[in-house]
Amino acid sequence: HGLHVVVLAGAVATFYWTRDKDSIDFPVVGSVFRTLRYHVGSIALGSLVLAVIRTIRMVVLYFSRKLKNRAKDNKIVKFVLCCVNCCLYCVEKFIRYITKNAYIMIAVDGQGICTAAGQGWKLLTSNVGRMTEVKGVSTYVFVLSKVGVGLDSGLATTVGVRRYVSYDG
Repeated sequence: HGLHVVVLAGAVATFYWTRDKDSIDFPVVGSVFRTLRYHVGSIALGSLVLAVIRTIRMVVLYFSRKLKNRAKDNKIVKFVLCCVNCCLYCVEKFIRYITKNAYIMIAVDGQGICTAAGQGWKLLTSNVGRMTEVKGVSTYVFVLSKVGVGLDSGLATTVGVRRYVSYDG
């Protein structure tokens, strides 16, 4: 996941910040080489953090399943285990979101994972309104495009079937 985010962000950044667009030859290939040469360690560290959090969550989930069988009537144990699992799930999602933005900042600035995570967090918190607007508009556009593709496919199929099927009985 991290590798493809850094490669894609690097290719987009190369295209975006190059004045002479004709001078760009194979931006994705260049981004792959830069990523493999300079950023693999940062990607590995970000993935390690996610793996450690997911492992802790899976261990807690394992013990909660074992305790649920023993303490079927103890509602306090069930509640505490549910809260711990929920908190670990939220932490995992938060860290995944932060590392994704850190990977983008790594591709753009070339910093390490910790510096990039700080830069990404600062960028996100300073543009909360813009991020909300973009999320809302993109969700609306995606829904419209999904409906449009479905309608177009249905129409094309109906027209195609009517053209090639004879109704002569």
